[in-house]
Amino acid sequence: MVMNKVYLFEKSNILKIRIEKMLSRLGFREIRSMFEDRVTISHFLKGLTSDDLLIIDFESYECEFDEILSYIQKNKKGQSPIIFVLVHFMEPNGLIRLFQRGVNDVLIKPFENEVFLNKINRLKDQQPLKQDVIIHEEQTKSSITLSWCSGYEIGVPLIDKEHKEIVNHFHRLYQFMKECRGQDYYKELITFLQEYVVRHFENEERLQVELHYPEYDNHRHLHELFRTRIQELVIKDASENVSNQDLIKLNLFIKDWLIHHIMVEDTKIGLFYKENHKNYKDFNF
Repeated sequence: MVMNKVYLFEKSNILKIRIEKMLSRLGFREIRSMFEDRVTISHFLKGLTSDDLLIIDFESYECEFDEILSYIQKNKKGQSPIIFVLVHFMEPNGLIRLFQRGVNDVLIKPFENEVFLNKINRLKDQQPLKQDVIIHEEQTKSSITLSWCSGYEIGVPLIDKEHKEIVNHFHRLYQFMKECRGQDYYKELITFLQEYVVRHFENEERLQVELHYPEYDNHRHLHELFRTRIQELVIKDASENVSNQDLIKLNLFIKDWLIHHIMVEDTKIGLFYKENHKNYKDFNF
């Protein structure tokens, strides 16, 4: 896909400049900023085509978000433009509604430049992501806990059950770390992850094949990245003592995977499954 123009909805000047620099690296020459133009949304989006890219910071434009999507739906001619949303936090049901309303992809803030660039490349050229899991070492222990809730369910019972397993293991690691006993659980968790990436990823990929899921190749690539990272942890575990920094990195690695992968990528599979599973009555999972 060749994208002509970028329509940027970002009120933070620092983040706006950062995004503009990254887009320039990718070869975009026409980047329009809503914050700089200071016009109405309808005037700003006049001339929008299906070959254009919209980048919307949800927190910056939360009040105008419905108006933006409504304008696009009302005025689109044929295929909609690509819509890419940046969001600091959103409940799973909120993410599902974004996809249902035509959003193509979501990126959780804060994010690394390489993640942003790869996501845009994926939308632009349909290339697989190089990396979708980033460790934010500056985060504190108080910000790295996560518990299972029904909002994480994608609607496929076995997949949801397996997702709940890894969330529960993640939460257990957090509890051990709070008690300064994280090293006691580290090896057990690594052993679980080794088995999990084989069993769960095989089930998830088989589901996608059965459904003829259009993003199967990209999704499988993300699984390969996770497998590679787990293997690196296994090698490190066998050769070195486990430090507190190792525990925090593992905790953050799994948390980022859960947020970026289950809440974004797997949610897309769930939506596709709900829309198409009636065509697969003999599907035995």
